[in-house]
Amino acid sequence: MSKQETILKFVDASFGYYSVPDKKILIKNFSGEFKEGEFIAIIGRNGTGKSTFLKSLVRLIPLLNGEIFMKDKSLTQYSLSEYARIVSFVSTDLPRSGAMTVYELVSLGRFPYTNWLGSLTKDDHMIIDKSIESTNLTSLREKPLIQISDGERQRAMIARTLAQDTPIIILDEPTAFLDIPNKFELAGLLAKLSSSGKTIIISTHDTGIALRFPDKLLIINDNFITFGSPEDQVLKGEFRNIFQVPGFHFDYFTAEIEIIPENKRNITVTGSDEVSLIWTKKALKRAGFKMEEKNISHPCIDILTDRETITWKLNYNNIIKEFTSIYELISFIKFNFYLP
Repeated sequence: MSKQETILKFVDASFGYYSVPDKKILIKNFSGEFKEGEFIAIIGRNGTGKSTFLKSLVRLIPLLNGEIFMKDKSLTQYSLSEYARIVSFVSTDLPRSGAMTVYELVSLGRFPYTNWLGSLTKDDHMIIDKSIESTNLTSLREKPLIQISDGERQRAMIARTLAQDTPIIILDEPTAFLDIPNKFELAGLLAKLSSSGKTIIISTHDTGIALRFPDKLLIINDNFITFGSPEDQVLKGEFRNIFQVPGFHFDYFTAEIEIIPENKRNITVTGSDEVSLIWTKKALKRAGFKMEEKNISHPCIDILTDRETITWKLNYNNIIKEFTSIYELISFIKFNFYLP
């Protein structure tokens, strides 16, 4: 088995920007390594430095302190043309040239490889076509950017990086403009690219993406970075730390942010169908209820299932009532007799 080589090495790197009268440090003294073929995600609250971290990697913002090495050579020692063949970048800014077609945008990724006239070869066109196909944009290839959606433009930007064919691909919030199916399809594509040997580095606010896809999850909190697998970050409590908001808590079992009921209304739910049980509990938590063991002093809901129907049976204070949907159940409990 071949060994994964280190492609990026950080040595006491501090990230931020220069402002008057001093510099603003967002991330202090980060040391660590990114390996070839790793899928790395960066998560943190707004303003903690996710975009600044990425922009420093692509040399749009200088480091405040420390050093970053790529294959044992400082980033600052690469020429622009050398760097463009190693690192590609997709920012949160969408292209503004509305008359440009999808194909023309994707073809820009080949410019680091063209001659001084910018002429594209047959091989360049083949790579462009493959990049468009990989991002499901074939039917839109001749469309002007102004005639496609924000999500489609985002995919076109990612196709451009594929055409650039660099070993490192950096993306700032790549799923921000995508609907849920396309969001997970894109994350799956990035994971596939990392499996083929490319190093993928993204920032994200999406906990579903951050916990499911990356090999390594970087969490920015209180000016410092912690890193490990997503599962390591949950078990160490680092993931929970960035979601410490009054009235909410991070659930270790579901990896979801849940409401802490202010009035601690207790309720019991029983049933043999696991899926119905899980989604009923989710609805009740959203409505402000706390799950408890069976007790005659608070309401009990029994979920009755057969092959075709689900019935929710409420028993409380000599009231027995049945419902055929969770919506009906929650509405009755909240607005009829069990108010805070």
